[in-house]
Amino acid sequence: MLDTSLAVRYASALYTVAKKQDSVGIVLEEMESFIAMLKQDGQLKQFFLHPAIAQAEKKQLLRELLGNRVSRLGLTFLSILVDAKRMQYIELIHETMTGLFNREQNKVKARVASVLPLDPTINQGARRAVFTERSRPGIYRRP
Repeated sequence: MLDTSLAVRYASALYTVAKKQDSVGIVLEEMESFIAMLKQDGQLKQFFLHPAIAQAEKKQLLRELLGNRVSRLGLTFLSILVDAKRMQYIELIHETMTGLFNREQNKVKARVASVLPLDPTINQGARRAVFTERSRPGIYRRP
């Protein structure tokens, strides 16, 4: 079981730095791409999670894999996770950081369920109603 409070601390720290650099969206995308890589390649994931593999080897592979493809902040953060032996938290950190970003942007995840398929006009009308309500101050309140 992963400690969510640990993920919150890492996500909050990364979010603070990324926000100062105006790169929250970029860092989130980079983390998402790296997570997808790990999910796609089980051996790669095992490499980063294996406790007997030296952190220096893991960081070298990070540089080789991601090098110029990610921001300096993104690579530094992943290296910190490797050094702290916290790579298993990356998905939870990403999820938590996404929540922080969405909260600041006043975005809320919504899910509509229907027994019958929705007519496209009703679907669009529902979307407009949600966005209209969210844009008017005082109408929507978080529980």
